[in-house]
Amino acid sequence: MSGITEPGIYEMPASRYHADPVLVPSLSASIANVLLSQSPAHARWAHPRLNPDYEDSEPSAEMDAGTALHAAILEQRSVVAICEFEDWRTGGAREARRLAREEGKVPILAKRWAVIQRVAEAARVNLAAHEIGDVFGRPGFPERVMVWREDTAAGPVWCRSRVDWLLSTVAPAGFIYDLKTTGSSAEPGAWGKRLANDGYAMQAAFYLRGARALGLKPDGFRFVVVEQDPPFGLSVCECAPDLMHFAEMQVKAALELWGQCLHADRWPSYPSRVAHVEAPAWAMMQWEERALRIERETKAKPFYMPSDARVVNSGAPFA
Repeated sequence: MSGITEPGIYEMPASRYHADPVLVPSLSASIANVLLSQSPAHARWAHPRLNPDYEDSEPSAEMDAGTALHAAILEQRSVVAICEFEDWRTGGAREARRLAREEGKVPILAKRWAVIQRVAEAARVNLAAHEIGDVFGRPGFPERVMVWREDTAAGPVWCRSRVDWLLSTVAPAGFIYDLKTTGSSAEPGAWGKRLANDGYAMQAAFYLRGARALGLKPDGFRFVVVEQDPPFGLSVCECAPDLMHFAEMQVKAALELWGQCLHADRWPSYPSRVAHVEAPAWAMMQWEERALRIERETKAKPFYMPSDARVVNSGAPFA
């Protein structure tokens, strides 16, 4: 099958998207995150088209369950193959799983599917009670692939993203929604830390950039976070303006770095010089609190005395 050569919004199996359907190796949000959080060499190694030794490993049972939950909530039951076995230990069960994957479907044990349906139903109920309403129950387009082109200082590059839910494929697009399932907490304060730490904020900025490049006018990007365990809590999170600005700067940096590496076919790893690692501010503040407590308890001399008068006079412990 020939690669995509025109920007647009496409419908395709997940397997084709993850293999990179664009004629020229394209940048995704996940590869951009590897590019910035690790190095160009790591991004090349993770890319299905750039790594000559790339092997697509078989999804784990947990990954299959997450994909199946997506399908259940987004009403895409056709992508799931329900297998009537107690477990995957028998030869018949393993053969059924193999055949399901060959057909591009997600194999799920019947008993696991029953639990997934409970989670999906709870998600619907929780969304109906939320201020945004049941967005996945409205007319929309699930699992659409956006492909667009960006200009960089080194030359043009192609980008791709797979959007969980578009309310429209013509302007205005409303909000773009991404469904996240979690085995931990969906509480906004706890899960929200992953927006910056796991590259989800950059994903939001990347997807919005793609939508606008294709002529859409999205109002923003929201994450619908669903807990996989009872009581199946749900939250809806959106990047605040400062976090979105930070993520947009990351996307711009990733595009330029990707363009430079791709056009030069040079993928450096970590810096070839000694890195001087500074003490993080949170660790310094934490140590001062502990040191003061030890000083009070032992009546010992201070454990930390800044030698720079500017620090002493700054009013900040570790300025």
